[in-house]
Amino acid sequence: MHKYQGSLDGLCGPYAVVNAFHLLDYGDEVLEEVFKAACQSPAHHRWPRLLWEGTGFGDLQRMIRAAMKLPCVDASKFYVAYPFYKKKELKTAKYWEIFYDITDDKNFLCGIFRRTKPSDHWIVFKRDGKRIRFYDTDPKRPLIRRNTGSIDTAGRRRRPSNWLVKQDETVIIRSNP
Repeated sequence: MHKYQGSLDGLCGPYAVVNAFHLLDYGDEVLEEVFKAACQSPAHHRWPRLLWEGTGFGDLQRMIRAAMKLPCVDASKFYVAYPFYKKKELKTAKYWEIFYDITDDKNFLCGIFRRTKPSDHWIVFKRDGKRIRFYDTDPKRPLIRRNTGSIDTAGRRRRPSNWLVKQDETVIIRSNP
């Protein structure tokens, strides 16, 4: 089987940041700069281990901040929030209730989840009604739609086929009103 981004490297974090900026309507030239900034932003002691260990939440936050500081990015148009960071873990139903409130807002643009099951992976999302549309770096499945009933958030999966997402590592990008 051929290899693709993520099958041998832990670069799904920088790619998730790039894909989020793509959904913010930035073109290829800016996305290349975003990728460079994201790759240069983790602490020096994280390299080269980040390549095989993957991107942590602190790494991802640094990548987003570095991208927003680029001269080619108008960071005044949007802001990044971490609504569940350092909060007590919620039951899955309560998480989705708050998630819907946040993403139903007209200023919501896109977000990034850390999926831990079936594999540890950063993935970009937008709302699609009650479903979530995921923009992935896997060329075999670049666009995935899932119901929230097939995504668990409370530390364990109710069904083996469900994804498991870390609540406290949910990233929300909104436009500035």
